[in-house]
Amino acid sequence: MRAYILVYAGWLALFALSLWLVFLLQNLVHDWLFLRTNAWRLRFASQWSIFVLGIPWILYAFLTEGYLRNGIARGDVLRRLRKVGTPLLLLIALSWGIRLV
Repeated sequence: MRAYILVYAGWLALFALSLWLVFLLQNLVHDWLFLRTNAWRLRFASQWSIFVLGIPWILYAFLTEGYLRNGIARGDVLRRLRKVGTPLLLLIALSWGIRLV
């Protein structure tokens, strides 16, 4: 039972962090285009970027849940959480750092 709680608590945290990454990337696209294009293109890119970035986000959420749940049988849930969470945290740090520059 504890393993399931760990899996779904970890998955929920990864889900929220990946959603935050989607919004960070959308803001990066918006800021980049704001300096280089007209208002029509900016509006188009701003509205469609959430859909384009949302598809990988949904795929990540579904694949991560199955991957973590399968780790219960093997007893390596924490290793799997680190394996899928580390790249996500690195991408968040990278996008946050780019935004600050």
